[in-house]
Amino acid sequence: MKRQIKDFGGPLPREASLGSVVAFSGTVGKLYERTEKEDLEICEKLFQCGSACTGNEIAQYFFGLRDTVMVYHSPAGCPQWLTFLNVIAASSQAYEGLAPEGLKYVSTDLTTNEVVYGGEERLREVLLWVDKTYKPKLMPIFSTCAAGTVGDDIEGVISDIENQVNAKMLPLHCGGFRSQCWASAFDFGSYALVSEVMEEPQKKEQDLLNIPVPWTCMAVELEEMRRVIARLGIRVRFYPRNATIEDVRKAPEAAGNLMYCVTFGFPWCAYMQDRFGTPYEEVVTQNIGIEVGGDWLRAAAKLTGIGKDVAEEIIGEEEELLMKRLKPLKERLKGKKVYVTASHARGPAIARLCADLGMEVVALHFYHWDKLSLPILKGFVDVAGPDVPVVIGDTNAHDIPLAIEQYKPDLYFGDGASMELALKMGVPAMPIQTNPSRGAHSLFTGAYNLAKEMVMLLDYPQFARKLWKHSERTFRKDFLGNKKNLYETTPKCNVSY
Repeated sequence: MKRQIKDFGGPLPREASLGSVVAFSGTVGKLYERTEKEDLEICEKLFQCGSACTGNEIAQYFFGLRDTVMVYHSPAGCPQWLTFLNVIAASSQAYEGLAPEGLKYVSTDLTTNEVVYGGEERLREVLLWVDKTYKPKLMPIFSTCAAGTVGDDIEGVISDIENQVNAKMLPLHCGGFRSQCWASAFDFGSYALVSEVMEEPQKKEQDLLNIPVPWTCMAVELEEMRRVIARLGIRVRFYPRNATIEDVRKAPEAAGNLMYCVTFGFPWCAYMQDRFGTPYEEVVTQNIGIEVGGDWLRAAAKLTGIGKDVAEEIIGEEEELLMKRLKPLKERLKGKKVYVTASHARGPAIARLCADLGMEVVALHFYHWDKLSLPILKGFVDVAGPDVPVVIGDTNAHDIPLAIEQYKPDLYFGDGASMELALKMGVPAMPIQTNPSRGAHSLFTGAYNLAKEMVMLLDYPQFARKLWKHSERTFRKDFLGNKKNLYETTPKCNVSY
């Protein structure tokens, strides 16, 4: 994947490199057709009320990375979303037998004074203090909206103090205004690690594969992936989850890269292939579904050259057990209506699984969209047909109750924030992220766990119904009657990078 590089040392946003969009309304058939023809327009919703941010999401590429302190060159509020990730990071560390340290991050706490006069001196003081206090091996420095608007010279500050600091400092320009598609942050973060931290391999470990995973991949997911791939005699190493800086340096020594999620993993894999020739297999957009386990194992065997003679036998055993366990669940799920809201990797994968289980997918909502997810969307269209409504609308909260009011699903899939909206309307809600107490969502075991959890929610909808009776609506009825908020977008914008 060749990408144009800006003079400050980072890749272009996904709107320019992949043609990503954050606004679309139509059917899955039309979305597939226009994506294949590269005919999607960069535009905006007429009404927007929420989004993630590249300045926040970039932390995912350093999530759980040991000996690392993330430095936000920002006002104090920018890194606050990481507070809840501390729990996830600490539990993952404890699960792996490590000290549960959580995440380490600081903010330069930019105020009005720094926005007017510049914050370079504040950044210099914070970097020296962090190096002295925490003694990290790596300090990624996130230049957010405020610092980017002022024009603080991050590279200049680093150059001035690099002889006084032991840690390696990585400047990352990730202000939210750089891209409407927050997944661009994954390109920024992976590029920095591949170009500035990784080293030329001194040897090759043919039985080892790298798997880049986001924070939404809980410890139970890692366990299921290890279990399945170990049956081939292959080892895996997950990044950045609980990896050391030395692990990152030696990542090119692996036989190849295997994806858990194409949204998160593609830039890591593509940049490593560009720089080190490390091969990767783009066989699944998200390893959720009935058939993806087999595809995933075949890809692992192909990359390493290990287990090819037994792969089909193992896949057959796993799929036979899965279909046996799914049979009674499919009978109970058949014909149930489901509405799915998720990223452009997880969303189509969950929708395809629901369709394979005999459910009626009444509507889809993806946060953003580009050509990376065409294969899984085609699989869904082949099973469910081309007429399923789909909206691309970032994380806009107002789209959820509008769609629920219109399509009246029996079950809703979404993230934690949007689940509340569905529950307040009396619809049982299922989290798209893993619930550690109910098992993995990945591969063979994951398909069964998802089906089992959907049956449980549909069998016991009392919580949602009681909440609906005793809670105030998030949006007024006159707003819910205004369907243009859900569908209409601006004309094509003239956007240049």
